[in-house]
Amino acid sequence: MILLKVQPNETMEDSLVAACQVHGITDASIHGVGSLVCPVFANGRFSTSIATELFLGPSRVRITPDAAPEVEMDVALVDIDGIIHEGRLAPGNAVCIACELCLVEQSR
Repeated sequence: MILLKVQPNETMEDSLVAACQVHGITDASIHGVGSLVCPVFANGRFSTSIATELFLGPSRVRITPDAAPEVEMDVALVDIDGIIHEGRLAPGNAVCIACELCLVEQSR
């Protein structure tokens, strides 16, 4: 297990992949909470809120030698107007204040 804090303006995907590569992890579940700036979902939906708070649902990172890393993050988040959004995040969402994450290596 790895505990990871993602800093403002970084993306969770880049930080997760880097942590896995440093520690030799190829498959991990992701757990945690945090905040994003104007999050965008994989299906094109988005929030224009400059600050949101999120909870990660079933999420995973996989790294294989012959393919690009896969990061799938399903979230529930609330924006500053109290509107709840749920779904899979698109790649590239910037962290607002911080994301506190836990990577749990899956059995090989």
